[in-house]
Amino acid sequence: MLKNNKGVTLIILVITVIILMILASITTYSGLKTARESRYYNAIAQMKVMQAEVNEYYEEYKNGDTYFLDQGKNIEGSGKETQAVKAYNSTKNNNLNGTDIGSITGYKYYDQDSIKNDLDIDGIDYDFIINLDTRTVILLDGIQRDEKIYYSLCEIEGEQYNVDYVE
Repeated sequence: MLKNNKGVTLIILVITVIILMILASITTYSGLKTARESRYYNAIAQMKVMQAEVNEYYEEYKNGDTYFLDQGKNIEGSGKETQAVKAYNSTKNNNLNGTDIGSITGYKYYDQDSIKNDLDIDGIDYDFIINLDTRTVILLDGIQRDEKIYYSLCEIEGEQYNVDYVE
């Protein structure tokens, strides 16, 4: 006579739990990778916005408007000197297009509040150091991707940086 067993055996239950754990870990890893990539591309987009604004202010500066120069904070005394020097040195050493970015002394520090309130630019979540004379925009904290930290568009292969328009 055959026994009629009802229910789930312990082995089937363990196998089911293991399969669910594998699927959950794959989903979590994919989600984390996607989040990192989105932060990276968001930072690039914000650097492009800042670069475009600096280029616009540069044109006004050539015509005598010094509003941009009156904004921001001097790097010295801002509490961000070490970060600024590190970001500047990385950008200077990794400048792929050969543009001379000058020296750290011509830079000013712009935090999120001064970018929003003084420069009237919304949606910026990062702090920058900017040199209007060389139109250089450097992300103060940098953004990491593939074990490397990028501070400026000039370090990222394939990105436009300081395009000069000639009539």
